Amino acid sequence: IQSVYSNASHPGLTSDLDLMTWLKQLIPRGGNGLDAGCGAGTRDVFYYWRDGYDIVGVDVMEENINVAQKLHPEIADRVHVADLSGPLDCAGGSFNFALCDAVTQHIDPETVMGFTLPELARVLKMDGVLRLMFKGGQRNKGGL
Repeated sequence: IQSVYSNASHPGLTSDLDLMTWLKQLIPRGGNGLDAGCGAGTRDVFYYWRDGYDIVGVDVMEENINVAQKLHPEIADRVHVADLSGPLDCAGGSFNFALCDAVTQHIDPETVMGFTLPELARVLKMDGVLRLMFKGGQRNKGGL
């Protein structure tokens, strides 16, 4: 149910696949990317990697990374534990694109605005693309 949209901000966005296809039109073929909050399925990392992009994924939950590595052993070295409320372990200007889908609602708003978004912008190349996607619902008070 999370992959199909019932109330999207644009009529051309009906599913997660639409977002993936749209982003590929904005970034260089084979470009490098970051999935910030890749989750246990690490679907987007696998999708972009399979299509020839040099992408890595991070998630705050070690369990999610373990599941991702078991589901997709071919990209096990591309997914890592990282907390989006702290510095990312990469140089500034590292990525052509960064994804952060349905993640920031789990982080305290002050941290998102004061640190997470600026940190994602820091790791993007000057002409990089930051894709943020938000899903409706309540913020997880436990945070990420």
